[in-house]
Amino acid sequence: MKRFLSLLLLQGVVQKPVEKWFWSKRPILSTPFFGKVMSEVRYGLLTKFLHFANNDASSSNLDHNMKLKKTREFHDLVVHKFKSVYVPKPYTSVDESLIAYKGRLSWKQYIPQKRARFGIKLFQLCESESGYIWNSLIYTGKGTAFNEKSPDSYPRNKGKGYCLFTDNFYTPPELAKLLIDSKTDICGILRPN
Repeated sequence: MKRFLSLLLLQGVVQKPVEKWFWSKRPILSTPFFGKVMSEVRYGLLTKFLHFANNDASSSNLDHNMKLKKTREFHDLVVHKFKSVYVPKPYTSVDESLIAYKGRLSWKQYIPQKRARFGIKLFQLCESESGYIWNSLIYTGKGTAFNEKSPDSYPRNKGKGYCLFTDNFYTPPELAKLLIDSKTDICGILRPN
């Protein structure tokens, strides 16, 4: 699984328009590292059968956000790892991101300004310099569940002189006052209303 996940991450760095080109033997398309780590057939099987939840387990846990019941635990684990291995530099940004997805999904979003336009919307807190994702929330519509255990965006870095850059959606005066009171600057666009 570690090899599989490393190939997934590496595909974000070495980008090709078609996934099977990562295993191509043609000299102009060749990326030999992928074939050395895992065969294309094995990678395809893992992709096809990758599963994060036990379907046999009873759904007695009445989570108010059942839309993510099969992936929430994995997403929370990944975000926890992102937070534990790196402390972002002082300039950070919060914005929405869109993972391209055209399948059937009740909470799929349409954002015409994004390159993908259709997909799964995430709210992400990133370091401005490197783009490192420090925190992430999957948006599932009106009933999106926020992590009540850690409502503060900067639990370890509160009061250490951070500056948060935002667009007009994330710049209400109430938030600005709250951030400035906790010694975090905010720079963003205000709506006239």
